[in-house]
Amino acid sequence: MPAKESRPLDLHPRTGATTGLRGNGELLHAMGNELGVAMAVAERAAHDDAVPPAVREDMNTVVEAISRTEGLRGRIRFGSTNAQDTADLLACQTEVLELVARKAPLSATLAALATGMERHLPGTHCSILLFDPEESRLHHCAAPTLSASYTAEIDGMAIGPVAGSCGTAAYTRRPVFVSDILADERWAAFRAVGVRHGLRACWSYPVISPSSSDVLGTFAVYHRRPHRPGAEERLVVERFTHLAAVAIEHHQLFNALHESEERFRGAFTDAAVGMALVDRDGRLAHVNTALCTETGHDLDDLFGMAVDALFEPGSAAEVRDALSRIVSGRAGCYSRDHDFLHADGSRRAAYLLLSPVTDAEGRLRFVCLQLRDITDRLRIRGERQAREAAERANLVKSEFVAQLNHEMRTPLNAVVGFAELLRRSALAPEAAEHARHIVEAGAHLERLLEDTLCMARAEAGSLPMHFEPLDPAEIAREAISFTQPFAERMGIELRAPTGPAPRAVADRHRLRQVLLNLLTNAIKYNRPGGRVAVRSRKSADQVRITVEDTGRGIGPAALERIFTPFERPGAAPDDPAGVGLGLALTKKLVTAMGGSIAVDSEVGVGTRFRVDLPAHEAERPAGAEPVDPLDRGVQAPRGEDA
Repeated sequence: MPAKESRPLDLHPRTGATTGLRGNGELLHAMGNELGVAMAVAERAAHDDAVPPAVREDMNTVVEAISRTEGLRGRIRFGSTNAQDTADLLACQTEVLELVARKAPLSATLAALATGMERHLPGTHCSILLFDPEESRLHHCAAPTLSASYTAEIDGMAIGPVAGSCGTAAYTRRPVFVSDILADERWAAFRAVGVRHGLRACWSYPVISPSSSDVLGTFAVYHRRPHRPGAEERLVVERFTHLAAVAIEHHQLFNALHESEERFRGAFTDAAVGMALVDRDGRLAHVNTALCTETGHDLDDLFGMAVDALFEPGSAAEVRDALSRIVSGRAGCYSRDHDFLHADGSRRAAYLLLSPVTDAEGRLRFVCLQLRDITDRLRIRGERQAREAAERANLVKSEFVAQLNHEMRTPLNAVVGFAELLRRSALAPEAAEHARHIVEAGAHLERLLEDTLCMARAEAGSLPMHFEPLDPAEIAREAISFTQPFAERMGIELRAPTGPAPRAVADRHRLRQVLLNLLTNAIKYNRPGGRVAVRSRKSADQVRITVEDTGRGIGPAALERIFTPFERPGAAPDDPAGVGLGLALTKKLVTAMGGSIAVDSEVGVGTRFRVDLPAHEAERPAGAEPVDPLDRGVQAPRGEDA
């Protein structure tokens, strides 16, 4: 078996002391190299089947002797480290900690650590790999004296039970010592790479997180000759490995903190909600764009402003007290709706949230303010609540009116019935006239009850409707026939539309009721010898019905309240009695049929009402959109020709 080449010791020519090595530490390191070579040769011979059994037995004895010698070398490690070695170690540690404190790049920090190890253990090459837990792979970070081609070839190596020194150490979470790469099966997959780059021994420590016990990477020491590390070498590498763990974990924590700050800064800056960081004195230290938008103030105006200056005096004191309690630690978060002052001077409502922002040790740094303008939301909510309350009131009113209608009709029918019997009996002329007044008053009261019930149902949205295509001119002629006797008594001429008109979609009974109300008013408030004309024509995708009279007309102020329930704008003292429900009910009925009603009038000339109803499909122009009868129409502008 050829003898392995060994490195001779350089001894002083007169004293015999070592001159090529620095003191006892380097001497022990050189002894470790020599023992490593001997151990590697002896182990290979002891397991070589080509060697005679007796020789293999002798080699086992040699291996045991070398192991004992290694133990003895470890026992004198304290005497092997002189003051210079200790100073070098402390200097390296100080340099690394300074780099960590300055937040230097991790690769530079770990390169300084590896260089310090190589200075302390001459002839070694150190490498530090970082572990990627998602991929379960090791990636190169620092290797000051290893060739770039070697680090590139092992970069991204997967960890495992036989993945070289580093991959195995990361996998088992235990140190791995390979004194001879050529003889260790754990290097089977990487042996050719190591030999090609002149490497023969490698021992690696897993870098374990001091806080989480997770594997952060590996710290490896290479030799270009077979070598088994002594106890002192192991102790030094353990210390350097721990220092590497501190540096890597600090870097990861700093990166996590930086990413967290960037996320917070992005969320703060880009938030749709107005946000600010308030200092311990209650002043705005940092403000985002949304808060400027919400309050109407410029960024420069808000910076340094006292928080309570944003709010109404009634709210400012409470906000100031809440902020004080958070700063003193007597309270956590605070949230409430408050009124604040917009830059334009308007008073607006806002949702305010105050919460503490603390550092890693729980000390208060800022109070985070979030302000959201909820003026429109409160307005919409108020409108919805008012609408719901009105709907409930309408329902109650409708039920009450229906019950009242029912309860009043029974005695009313009896009164009218007995009055009719009296009229048909042999009464004196004066008594007969009284009976007639009773019947007419009862009929008026019945119409009033019917109109009241109809109005209540329309407001509650429960008015029954039956839509059908119909001829408005035909309905108008029916209504005129009903009102003709009244018109003759008043000396009013009624003009009905002639011939068929374009068909509309409406409820026959409700349309007749609308026209009866309009005709009755046109007759009632006309002048002697006046006239009322009803016309019907097509207008775009609607059918327009016009009722025009030659009465005294209505003034502009009264015209604005013409459809208001229980009002009779423009009524004279000698006008016929009424309660002001007719036109209000008329508008409700027209709207319920998907139409609209408008009016224009000129004092001394007359009044014109226009009712627009959806035209039937057959009457609509080509390409026109269909109209839902339940959709609400838009009033035609006053003054438009009928």
